[in-house]
Amino acid sequence: MRIQSNDLPQADRIESVVLATVAIANGANTDIAIANQVPGIEGDARQGRYYRRAAEILGFITNNRNNAQITLKGQEVAINPVLTNPTLLASVI
Repeated sequence: MRIQSNDLPQADRIESVVLATVAIANGANTDIAIANQVPGIEGDARQGRYYRRAAEILGFITNNRNNAQITLKGQEVAINPVLTNPTLLASVI
């Protein structure tokens, strides 16, 4: 089975994927709005897109025409945004 390149996240910090998920839970729904709520990537829509896509691959959000929406799984991560969150760990593994 081949993995499509768009299914390989370019996000390199899981902490920022969690923060992007929290941002989306708090109403950020575009790449730039997400980026502006994640320390270190503020103002960089491209980086916001990378972290949005990683959250989407993990099942934390859905995305329709650059309009991100939190999922139930994403809400579980946003409520407890720590690296030991069981939902986060299960999704990454």
